[in-house]
Amino acid sequence: MILALNKSYNHFGNMVCNPGKVQKLVTGVLQGRLNGVNVDVSSAELTFHHVKNIFWSNQSHREIQTKKALTESVNTFIDLNINMAEFREDLLSEVKEYGRHQELAEG
Repeated sequence: MILALNKSYNHFGNMVCNPGKVQKLVTGVLQGRLNGVNVDVSSAELTFHHVKNIFWSNQSHREIQTKKALTESVNTFIDLNINMAEFREDLLSEVKEYGRHQELAEG
């Protein structure tokens, strides 16, 4: 299964596998067939450190050029990941500091 996942991307990082392969991989994970994969992590186990790392791991977040757009991206991110809602204010403070440090336009 891991080999199949590895071969699912071309050298440009684009997904090249068919939906059936993705379905098999997802089903295998959700049914607990892959050792070490825990899909039942509760939000109680999340820390701000995790949330911050998840947010900044998205390349598009690091490429935002205005403080307003960055704030909007945090709100969208939290709205889509409601289990992280308790970290909204901390993440907004984080990106505000990032924007100040990077001298982003208000925009």
